[in-house]
Amino acid sequence: MKSLNIKKLATIGLIALSAAQLNGAIIISQTFEGLTPAELLDTPSQDGAWNTSADGLDAFNTRTGIFIEEAASTLGFTTTLVATRGAGDDTFSDNSDNDIIGIVNDGDGWGGPTAVEGSQKWIFSDLDSELTMLSTEVNLSLYTGLGFSLQYFVTDTSYEPEDKFVISLTDGTNIIELLNPAGIDTLDEDSWVTLTTTDFTGLDLTQVRLSILVDNNDGAEDIYIDDIFFEGILIPEPSSALLVLIGLGSLAFIRWIGNLFLR
Repeated sequence: MKSLNIKKLATIGLIALSAAQLNGAIIISQTFEGLTPAELLDTPSQDGAWNTSADGLDAFNTRTGIFIEEAASTLGFTTTLVATRGAGDDTFSDNSDNDIIGIVNDGDGWGGPTAVEGSQKWIFSDLDSELTMLSTEVNLSLYTGLGFSLQYFVTDTSYEPEDKFVISLTDGTNIIELLNPAGIDTLDEDSWVTLTTTDFTGLDLTQVRLSILVDNNDGAEDIYIDDIFFEGILIPEPSSALLVLIGLGSLAFIRWIGNLFLR
């Protein structure tokens, strides 16, 4: 009986060890939870947004800022805003508009859908400009079984041909487009949609970035994103792989010893 118990314990230990090596995990993510909502800030800032009370933004051509700083397990973003719709009322953050980019809370007056999880999500509303939101670099080269996912929500309204919504992965040179509709109206509207890929072919996995480009010019043309995840299975270090082999060998030996006692 003792030999049977030893075998069971060895088997359980080996299974646990193998699971620890093979179980997929979140590499880095951004859910926009716990960050400063946009409406509390009046200038471009960390965790913030440009909004209608920002000073002097109706006179720029290009502006770049850090919206979210990278943390140990959360994705950071920088943003570049380029005026594409003219000047005055057609430029982002003219005070007569309701232009907003950034983090909003459920029930804070901006409307829109309930966040996928928690209570916060990111909004692109009435930009009158082209905004490129570029993440910090993610090193995926230490992982296998890679996956990426993002939730987006397109408000049901009439979009013009000039409006854009493009999501892609890039290493700075090569690009994989995940979403680039011929017209935003062709997308599913008024519901959260999950965008996923497991194909990172052609990218330098040591420096992958997420790029989100939006260009719209109406207060009804609200686009939201939430729950961004990069996932993968950590490739075992040589010492860890050796540990698994030792475990397999030990289990085989214990089974052999157990069989001797059971004869």
